Amino acid sequence: MADDKDSDSAKSKGADSCAENGTWTSAPKPPSKLQPLDFATIDPAENARVATAGSMTFMMTGCSGDPDTPTHTRAVAAAMVGAGGAAFFYHLGDVTYVPDKGSGGTDDERTLWNDQFYAAYTSFPKQIVSIAGNHDGKLSSHHKTSQLTNYMANFCADASAWPHPWKHNSTDKRPAMIQPFVYWRFETPLAHFIGLYTNVVNGGMLDEPAPHADFRAGAQYKWLVGELSAVKAANAQSTSKKAVLLALHYPPYSGAANFDVRGDQSKGPTPHAKHAPYLAVALQQAFAAAGQRPDVIFSAHAHLFQRLSYHYADGTVVPCLIVGCGGHSPLEDLSEPCAGGKGVQRPAPFPAVVPGTFAFPKGESAVVEYYEDGISGGMFGFLQVTIEARTLSARFVDTSRTVRDGFVLDLDSHTYRATPVA
Repeated sequence: MADDKDSDSAKSKGADSCAENGTWTSAPKPPSKLQPLDFATIDPAENARVATAGSMTFMMTGCSGDPDTPTHTRAVAAAMVGAGGAAFFYHLGDVTYVPDKGSGGTDDERTLWNDQFYAAYTSFPKQIVSIAGNHDGKLSSHHKTSQLTNYMANFCADASAWPHPWKHNSTDKRPAMIQPFVYWRFETPLAHFIGLYTNVVNGGMLDEPAPHADFRAGAQYKWLVGELSAVKAANAQSTSKKAVLLALHYPPYSGAANFDVRGDQSKGPTPHAKHAPYLAVALQQAFAAAGQRPDVIFSAHAHLFQRLSYHYADGTVVPCLIVGCGGHSPLEDLSEPCAGGKGVQRPAPFPAVVPGTFAFPKGESAVVEYYEDGISGGMFGFLQVTIEARTLSARFVDTSRTVRDGFVLDLDSHTYRATPVA
């Protein structure tokens, strides 16, 4: 999973050399009462259309920014526009990237947001919501160079200003989004979206580990349990259940050969990381505490596409998607290990790679079913997801608008099957 040049200077230090160097960065305080954002608030006409039709299609991808070239980012955006039919686009994080030191590029976020985000998506006709990635979470003392400050200004703007654009948007009139915080819930007629903020640390974290010897005392973890409990109760009380979808930038599961290090929080420099669980462990405990699993887990961070399936002991399956091929180049090699040398490319399906000492609960497993990476003829692209009649279907679409992978999930039985592609 790439973090540009963050670990290049350490490549001679052995297997841990590819651990990312980001340390825990505190976000601003959340509102005293973190209310969900309702789709009807930002697009009442589309919300009504979805509710009436009983069908909703949306797009997803992440890692769309690129500090060197807009070519792939704009190609993915153009393919989304060409595909049509989306109610909205849910971005999976890493909207902008600061150029590497010494490259001569600017780190002024006003320019980066216009070049890497607004210019690419100015023709996308619907609203864009998001979660913050690790590059969106980096903090600087100066507002012009602080990625987190500018992410908040573009996606967590004051709701009273809706639908005004960000004051530095010199590209188009797209309104600054009014998400309530960096972790938040999005309410739509057919799905509850729970979006997490996994910070900038190696492997991702929900809460700062230093003050939380027991990670379950962390604010975001407790919020996640509360949100899962809330959507479970809402579905129990409704005659029309909604899908429960979880989005986070860092993936909890991966088939990448370097995930043994890249998914291990203890390998990064953040103090007291021993208090932070693997993301998979934090999520598993939250699901158990709330008595609610998500129907699908979406993530990005790695610059490629993976479709994994998480198998529970009771026979149900939760698809786990990594969609980090939104434009940042080059695409990564899934088989590249941390300690150097050439990895062995593996045909899918194969078991997911586990970080550190992680062990699956008895009777459970995660399997890589399909992937597109930088050496397998992989393509940049996006996920097109449709929910209709308690069925969720998803297709991975490349920049030529060719469908390269797909699956169908029964939201009631949680049975799952891959779908034929052209």
